[in-house]
Amino acid sequence: MYAVRVLSAALDRTIADLDAAVDALAPAVDDGELAAVLAVRDRLDARVAAGIRAVDIAASWDAAGATSMTAWMADRGRTTRPRAAAAVRVAGLVSRLPDAAAAWADGRLSTAQVETICPFLNDALVDVFGRQEHVLVPVLV
Repeated sequence: MYAVRVLSAALDRTIADLDAAVDALAPAVDDGELAAVLAVRDRLDARVAAGIRAVDIAASWDAAGATSMTAWMADRGRTTRPRAAAAVRVAGLVSRLPDAAAAWADGRLSTAQVETICPFLNDALVDVFGRQEHVLVPVLV
């Protein structure tokens, strides 16, 4: 239990630091600055997707009174049901694609690229893509 509290405290500090950084962020004044902000957002999206998957697997949404991860995202994530469902689906698919997940997390793939790939994947095709992702991800990058 102590390790969980330490991790939560560290995450709380990180979120507070991120919140302060967002507050301090001035609007970009040129395309290079805007591109840098968008690249950071993509990397954050990857981490959010990993968090969505972890909460879904743990079914932590149930303790919050939600009926599913999608319902939790719509309510607590303050988004529409279609966006919530898409986010949960993307998080689940990418969790099965370690090369794509790593490329998204380190900024080699953008959120848009990941969201473009996922509609073409189902349970069977994600496994096919997964067996070939060592070749496909570098091409996408």
